This record gives sequence, C-alpha cells and structure tokens, in this order.
Amino acid sequence: MIRVAAPIYLKTGGSVAKTHSWDSTNEDAKKRAKQVMLVKRVIDEYYPEALYSPKGSIKH
Repeated sequence: MIRVAAPIYLKTGGSVAKTHSWDSTNEDAKKRAKQVMLVKRVIDEYYPEALYSPKGSIKH
C-alpha cells in the first residue's frame, strides 16, 4: 500500500480515542505504542527505502 499510495499517512488508533473522548489508560497507551513499533518494523523490513515525514510535519 505504501509503495502504491505514497505519500500516505498510517494511523494506529490514537486519534480515534481522542476524537471520541475515550479515556486512555497506561495499558491502552502501551498497546498503541506496540502497534506503532510493529508497523514500523514491517515497513523497515519490507520497504526499507520508505521515507518517514519529519517530526512535526504538517498534514495536508
């Protein structure tokens, strides 16, 4: 998907919780962090030449 649709933003659910005013527990945060790490690992393994947006990039 990244190769075909780039540039693309991948979301892992944190924005959904915030939008719906859900409380996040430490356990929820750990699960989201683990999901982000897994997604990054897959990207790094299968598409290592993919570029990440710099921290603080503006979404369009």
